[in-house]
Amino acid sequence: MKGYNELLKMIMNSLKAAKNYVGEVGTVEGEKVDENSLIEDNTIVEDVMNALRDLKVPIQWQRKTYATRKPLMNWFKNFVNKVEFMRTWVTEGEPKTFFAPAFISFKGFLSSVLRLYLKDNPVTTKCIDIEFTILKDTEDVNWKKEGVVINGLHLINGTWNSESMRLEDSPVGKIRSKLPSILLKPTFISEETSKGYLCPVYRSTEKGNEPIVCIRLPTDKNDEYWILKETVIVLELDD
Repeated sequence: MKGYNELLKMIMNSLKAAKNYVGEVGTVEGEKVDENSLIEDNTIVEDVMNALRDLKVPIQWQRKTYATRKPLMNWFKNFVNKVEFMRTWVTEGEPKTFFAPAFISFKGFLSSVLRLYLKDNPVTTKCIDIEFTILKDTEDVNWKKEGVVINGLHLINGTWNSESMRLEDSPVGKIRSKLPSILLKPTFISEETSKGYLCPVYRSTEKGNEPIVCIRLPTDKNDEYWILKETVIVLELDD
């Protein structure tokens, strides 16, 4: 929740600063403006105001989380859903399925999964990795014993066939599809080479320099085929 608290503070401060900048110093919904917390750099304030005018997510907010192409209102609705997931987790206990996009640092979440496993199974981290298994839609998992289940991921330039349990070409005119829930299970690293396409996972279509992690997807086609199609998994869509 720390990341979301920092982002909420950034949003409130930048909005207060924008209101202050246009000469409406005083109160915001009955709350006294803390002038010491306002952003003093007018250039930054102007950037925030211009982004809001264009219904885009301000760069300053993105820097607290991640780059996004979502329109402002869609981003905000998505943000509210993530905060609600975290709030429910805190108030009602650990969920059976974790909403992967809710984690500002998904790599940090994966590290926590490994740490929890090593707490009960003390071995060197060099011997352990996370195995990703895509589940059938109706599959029931004993999540407390078998691992951690996540959802909310999307395939770009490919689709998952839940009958054959294979990565396949997308239907004509459809480049993205939702992945079923995925089981994350810490396991000993095997020297055997697993078959399937090692699909990179990115936060969004703003891929960045390197993927967060890679998930091996069973498929009848070779790696080069999917690499040329730029088939990837993302946590966030653009709309």
